[in-house]
Amino acid sequence: MTKEELTKSVAAQCGATQTSVKKILDAVLGTIGREVGKGAEVIVPDFGKFYTIEKPAREVRIPNGRVVETAAKTFVRFKAYTNIRYYSDKYCQR
Repeated sequence: MTKEELTKSVAAQCGATQTSVKKILDAVLGTIGREVGKGAEVIVPDFGKFYTIEKPAREVRIPNGRVVETAAKTFVRFKAYTNIRYYSDKYCQR
């Protein structure tokens, strides 16, 4: 599902305009991105958790036999909760 499809679906379920839903979706995703970028965890109850992990620098051997050191990296991860609830009926009227 693309962002545009998500926006249309939410707008249809909630009886809102696509423009307002897009602004809200951009604000939510932007806030999650900024907070995770700072190293904070973002927990969405009954949905999942966004967090970062750090991979340390390490030495790797490349095909020509040289050993090269890679830089440390930070990755964003998402862990879905096993009891994800479906919100469409809970929060929006059809």
